[in-house]
Amino acid sequence: MPDQDRHPLPLFLKLEKRRVLVVGGYGEVAEKCQALLEAGADLTLIAEEAAPFVSQAAQEGRLLWKQRQWCDEDLKDIFLIVSVMESAEDTEPLFQRAEERSILMNAVDQPRFCSLIWPARIDRPPVTVAFSTNGHSPALAGYLRSQLERLLPENMGPFADWLSKQRALTRDYFPDLAARGRFWRGLFQQGLAERFLAGETHAANTMIQRALEKQEK
Repeated sequence: MPDQDRHPLPLFLKLEKRRVLVVGGYGEVAEKCQALLEAGADLTLIAEEAAPFVSQAAQEGRLLWKQRQWCDEDLKDIFLIVSVMESAEDTEPLFQRAEERSILMNAVDQPRFCSLIWPARIDRPPVTVAFSTNGHSPALAGYLRSQLERLLPENMGPFADWLSKQRALTRDYFPDLAARGRFWRGLFQQGLAERFLAGETHAANTMIQRALEKQEK
């Protein structure tokens, strides 16, 4: 398959206790650092200057801030690099080192120096919707996010939490995964999500109970 026909595989990374390095203090550095910290990364920032958020996080011990240029030793045991350096001349040597060491790297607004793409995302914890234009247009990704945010209810997270509890309570009723899948697909087709998201929690619970009673007959 020609390279131009290949598309990145969308995955979610678990970064808890993983060593992550951010290089550069410009642009989106505060946003990137905050997202990485929220994901539980063991975070180091290398930048001579940085946003106030970085300084505060370093003082609180949430990240390590090295106020100097990066060197090869900084890449030891690193799982992921995020570059927010502005120039390609500065970013390219870092990317080459990352490739040599098989370290994942994202470079803000420099897709040719990315082995990993940082997607736009919408969070309704524990639900996350992430999407990307493959570096073609960050503005388009921002537009899509604003459109999708209108479609994704604010209580989608509580709905996911409720579903998780209901799945645990109903698991014993079904002998295998396929049967459980048919049960839940049927409930969704009957409007389970719409009822819960409209605040009709009691009605949603009743739907599940009645569906289980049919299973027992």
